[in-house]
Amino acid sequence: MIKIVGTASVFVADQQWAKDFYVEKLGMELRLEAPLFPGTDLKWIEVAPSGAETSINLYKTDDDDENWGHYAGTIGKAQAITIQASDLENLAADLRGRGVTILQEPVAEPWGNWMSIQDSEGNTLIITADTLTMRDG
Repeated sequence: MIKIVGTASVFVADQQWAKDFYVEKLGMELRLEAPLFPGTDLKWIEVAPSGAETSINLYKTDDDDENWGHYAGTIGKAQAITIQASDLENLAADLRGRGVTILQEPVAEPWGNWMSIQDSEGNTLIITADTLTMRDG
């Protein structure tokens, strides 16, 4: 029986830089860091918000990767992942103070409230509100 989504991948060129960004700038916890397979410098790195069931795998890929190389072209673009948070306005201010680039300030839409940021690799991440309340502004 399928119960949850375990991981979602964000493709990166520099795993250490990405790990530092997600842990230090976004405040996520490091769940796992291990060699991808014996004899490689590549790692399986999972980060997640504290208490979250689903983790983000910071997957390093390049054009030579026969299984995942086609994802190298997604680095620095919008990622197919949405992060959920509370109080987007305060979150935006906090992240801005940590040096995170806010691409879209918090905005209310009929489907929900959202904002977007840029990670260490130039990837665009969407952050949605966990409620439909946001101050008018």
